[in-house]
Amino acid sequence: MLARKLSLLPDAKARIIFGGMRLPDLAEIVRQMARLDALPDDQYQEIDECLTQLTDIATKRHNLVHRTSNVFDGKLMVTNIMTSKVINASQTEVFEVEEMSNMQSDCGRIYLRLSHIAKPTKSKLDEDPYNAVRMAPWRYKHVPLKTPNLKSRDKSSKTPRAPNASRAARRPFPPSSKGVRDMADTEKAAIDRSDDPSYVRGSEIRQKIAGGVGRPPHVDEDLYDLIIRYAFGDVWSRPGLDIDTRRLLTLAMTIAGGHFEEFKLHLRFALAAGVSRETVKEIMLQSAVYCGIPASLGAFRHAADVYRELDATAD
Repeated sequence: MLARKLSLLPDAKARIIFGGMRLPDLAEIVRQMARLDALPDDQYQEIDECLTQLTDIATKRHNLVHRTSNVFDGKLMVTNIMTSKVINASQTEVFEVEEMSNMQSDCGRIYLRLSHIAKPTKSKLDEDPYNAVRMAPWRYKHVPLKTPNLKSRDKSSKTPRAPNASRAARRPFPPSSKGVRDMADTEKAAIDRSDDPSYVRGSEIRQKIAGGVGRPPHVDEDLYDLIIRYAFGDVWSRPGLDIDTRRLLTLAMTIAGGHFEEFKLHLRFALAAGVSRETVKEIMLQSAVYCGIPASLGAFRHAADVYRELDATAD
């Protein structure tokens, strides 16, 4: 309505021109037209506040619609961890019912304010109750997301690239420098993720599942970060199933998928947590019916390897 009034276009043409625009682009056009028309300062300020609030709400809604979401503890956890090019640049937001209600309330208030500017009226609607609703403070407070652990992209601060060297010189550490490599691993592990609720929650869950077993040496650090935040922080931590049930499900699913290295890993975790070998045997027998004889045979073979290792260690 306001865009049509400021552009002086009939309704049909205004819909053609403005209908397919992204909200930030349309908001900026409305601001420019308001400046060209030299609207009073109080009207322009009100328009600007409304458009800013609407853009913030639209950004939040965009994240809700286009990112991965999970319900946890009555809240909606939304993250772009599955599409982020760099794990440390991913973001996680928490949506609460009250927050969504506030956004809906503000959208109604934005409509009332802009409609009043586009078509001011002198009626009973302009009396105190209407104005109180229209001019009430915004209920939704936008807090920009922080992207943790991003290094500065200022090209001027980059170290000049060294000239080409031999293959041996390009090795990060010589074979004998184990202590230096350990220091580098310690520095990597020292990245502060205490402000990431998914990572903190995932670390606690994995500690319960794996005990003191840390990151396997063959697992890339960024992949391990993804596993902690998404697998353990967003899925294993959900309240619908307890951890013991999820242990047994994981054994069955890794058999079904033929992922026997993961099966052996989770089998060790399950046995350490008190799951009996008889229970594991029943899972493997059940898998013969629903996953096929070859999958069941593979599970029995890999389980025997794990049992042999554990028995040898016990002796």
